[in-house]
Amino acid sequence: ILQEGIPGYSIKTFRIIIDSEGERMEFLSEDRYTSVAGKILVN
Repeated sequence: ILQEGIPGYSIKTFRIIIDSEGERMEFLSEDRYTSVAGKILVN
């Protein structure tokens, strides 16, 4: 699983799938944040 994007705007999550057809990326989710400070992590 890899995540790409600019913190504070959007983070897209993909899953890499490798099978007989080759390698492809499956789109899992996209999270949007108005700002970096707007993301709160709770343990």
